[in-house]
Amino acid sequence: MSEYCEIEVEYKDKAALVQALQEMFGHVKVYDEAQQLRGYRGDLRPQRAEIIVPKEYVGPGANDIGFQWDGKKYKAWISEFDLRHHMNNIRQQELAQRYAEKVVDKVARKNGWRVQKHRTAHQIVYTIQL
Repeated sequence: MSEYCEIEVEYKDKAALVQALQEMFGHVKVYDEAQQLRGYRGDLRPQRAEIIVPKEYVGPGANDIGFQWDGKKYKAWISEFDLRHHMNNIRQQELAQRYAEKVVDKVARKNGWRVQKHRTAHQIVYTIQL
């Protein structure tokens, strides 16, 4: 059985986090009350989260991935197995980038700005038009 690890993240915008996870995994469950996460065999674990990517959408042999609100930000619950196979550093960086894009877009729209995204060989460049 793979143990869950608590991962420190700086996600504060629920809608942006859910959108980013949906883009990556295709399906996300959102609850008002934190729910127990499921291991790869379907067993309930003591870790709880309000935002859950069901194990069936994470990958083969995966556990649920959860994000739990602590009153200021979300903390991620990711199993050791999934940290190696389905949510490694590259995938965590991808999630962080998608999340940041959602937050930037939201702030820009709120202020009447437009955001343009340009991809170069080595980076993504964002231009905000006021």
